[in-house]
Amino acid sequence: MPAGTVIVGTGQAGFQTAASLRAEGYLEPITLIGEEPHIPYQRPPLSKGFLMGKQDTESIELRPGAFYHDHQINLIAGRRIAAIECAERRVRLAAGGRLPYDALVLAVGARNRTLSIPGADLDGVLYLRSLEESIVIKERLAEAEEIVVIGGGFIGLELAAAARSLGKAVTVIEALPRLMPRVVAPVISDFFRELHTSRGVNVLCGCAVSEISGAHGRRKNLRHRRLCRSSQSICRRARPARIRSKCRRSGTMRRRGNRRPQRVLLRAAVVLDRPIRDQAADGGAFRRI
Repeated sequence: MPAGTVIVGTGQAGFQTAASLRAEGYLEPITLIGEEPHIPYQRPPLSKGFLMGKQDTESIELRPGAFYHDHQINLIAGRRIAAIECAERRVRLAAGGRLPYDALVLAVGARNRTLSIPGADLDGVLYLRSLEESIVIKERLAEAEEIVVIGGGFIGLELAAAARSLGKAVTVIEALPRLMPRVVAPVISDFFRELHTSRGVNVLCGCAVSEISGAHGRRKNLRHRRLCRSSQSICRRARPARIRSKCRRSGTMRRRGNRRPQRVLLRAAVVLDRPIRDQAADGGAFRRI
């Protein structure tokens, strides 16, 4: 019996690969495996409709559960691949067991790049990429008075707009000189900055978080300066917080030697807080989905 195709990753790409194979008449076994304990779902609503309570988990599913049974797609959720054993043409599951394949598709997508600054491990520093993370942010938004979004890309701005629509005070911090600089022209950046500013969002460009300080394991102060690594995280605290800025307005990017700043792969960036004062596959091994 043929082993068929194993698809690692249950995001949009993994799901669409499985669905397209069946639509094109592929008759061999298809196994779709991912480490999240959900059937494949849409990620864009996580920073918009789902976050605001306009969509539930069922409404963001790419297809209902019956789809996989009807199309003979073996969906294995909540499992992670620990290694690819190329010589044997099989994958090894972290929880034990192996799956053979004739064809292997890696559709693992991106993952969060965690903050590498002091205080990044304090309670309340979270990240947005998965459904579970969006649920946590949604719960904390209900309690928060002010949100700081670290990273002025599409996802960060969507989060900022959602939070502002819920009546929260919002600040966006972007390390580069303008919003969404990697994907849109300056005129578009200016448009979105003016749009968000007109709706009450405080936008700081050319600044990035350099330190999160706290006491007893909880966040107390968030300090930022010009051109640190942009990131996307969430923090909440009961006491008033301060953002200390050392922003330069030259609009040029600082480099260390000849190294270019690394691009951040995080989905979104927010800090939930009280009022803020602005003072300025190697060797056949596959390690992670």
